[in-house]
Amino acid sequence: MISTLRKYRVVLNALVGQAMWFVCVVAGARGVDAVAVAAVAVSVMAQTWLAGGNRGRLLAHMIVVAACGVLTDSALTAWGVIAPVRVGVPHPWTPWWLAALWLNFASLTAICLRRLGERPLLAVVAGAVGGPLAYAGGIRFGAVAFPMGWASVIVLAAVWAVAAWGALVALPRMLRGVGAVARPILLLCTVALPVSAWGAEATFPVSCTVDGQELTLHGLGRLSRWMITGCDVALYLPRGLPGGKALDDVPKRLHLHYYRTIRAEQFSNGAGHTLERAFGAERLAPVRERVEQLHAAYRDVARGDEYTLSYAPGAGTTLALNGAGLVTIPGADFAAVYFAVWLGEPPIDAKLKSGLMRRREVSGRPLNGRMGVSE
Repeated sequence: MISTLRKYRVVLNALVGQAMWFVCVVAGARGVDAVAVAAVAVSVMAQTWLAGGNRGRLLAHMIVVAACGVLTDSALTAWGVIAPVRVGVPHPWTPWWLAALWLNFASLTAICLRRLGERPLLAVVAGAVGGPLAYAGGIRFGAVAFPMGWASVIVLAAVWAVAAWGALVALPRMLRGVGAVARPILLLCTVALPVSAWGAEATFPVSCTVDGQELTLHGLGRLSRWMITGCDVALYLPRGLPGGKALDDVPKRLHLHYYRTIRAEQFSNGAGHTLERAFGAERLAPVRERVEQLHAAYRDVARGDEYTLSYAPGAGTTLALNGAGLVTIPGADFAAVYFAVWLGEPPIDAKLKSGLMRRREVSGRPLNGRMGVSE
């Protein structure tokens, strides 16, 4: 029985690999990463066992490919190329279900796709085509998004062409030259790289209360310039309310978590410029004094500080820093204008608005991330 399985392990690897892709993507989309991790762990252990005397090299290959893949997807997420669903994993780190998928892909490159390494050009073409298609399949299940549209596809094709060459051509040659004693050192260095780079990020609750009414997290976004992160932003709305009605006279909250020092005048300057572009001087005239009143309440922030901007019909718009209220501005007309800084047209940042407006059903767990990709 065992000898028969080993005889057909290439075919088994291909079939199991496709099944694991489906399991991981569906589990990721539904926020049950543990199912993906458990399924791939069992698959990898079984295939390593069937490898017989080649277990050391096979395991080394899979861990190196998976670790490099996790780092690659983390970088792609940070740059806004992809936006995977994540649960309990801080942005921009690769969520558990996608990490499991990388380990599954690593097993494919080590077994059923191994002979592609003998044809480097074919390996590169296969990576450039197959990589984006795999992510596109994840879109259909709601597990990932392409924030940059076709630009995301182009970047993924280039990245996966390099990744395929590395996993199928370069890495096997390198491992053949690495002795049994050196392999554990290589593995430790590979695994230590992402662990050493880990850093805490914002965690947003799945709900909040504004003037006695419970709001649920609608979307998440990140505001950054030239790859320098300014803040993560969460939008809370009444459950079931479409994002397109966020500027109506309904309760809402923006929760902003900052990653660097920002001066008070930068807030007022940025918001003021956006409002001028969106409304013009004439349309802003009725609320201008109230806008200036709110801008006068802004304070400098440092890394880790949090602003909330909350609106309750009949009560007004309240700006708070780290939970302490700074000012409350009356008027539904003011709220409709000022929340348009993030949610109007044009917004302060198009990617940020896209993330905030993408509604996600959540399951009562803390959320980490950006671009509306956490569940």
